[in-house]
Amino acid sequence: MTVSVQQWSVTPSTPTVPTGLVSFAVTDKGTIKHEFVVLRTDTPASEIPIESFEGEKDRINEDAAGTNVGETGDMRPGATKTITIDLKPGHYVLFCNLPGMGMHTDFTVT
Repeated sequence: MTVSVQQWSVTPSTPTVPTGLVSFAVTDKGTIKHEFVVLRTDTPASEIPIESFEGEKDRINEDAAGTNVGETGDMRPGATKTITIDLKPGHYVLFCNLPGMGMHTDFTVT
């Protein structure tokens, strides 16, 4: 599946995938650095608080909000990284957790 990240949006090619290995081909279509994080959580994306994490303000506290099951790390504009994760059924949030970004979307594994 493909995912684009850019200023103020995370856009997967589909909001739902079947259980198992999922490859995310993530492209930073923005003009600044982004990252892509997959968080398993029961909390809807809109209800996850933006707090501080790893000593930086304006980030989702991944340890408190759910379980980080994979991420790309920092990506420069125009870069594409692919990660493959074995996903179990449930609710996930896809997001960029760099300070001040705050973009996220709900994602379901059936």
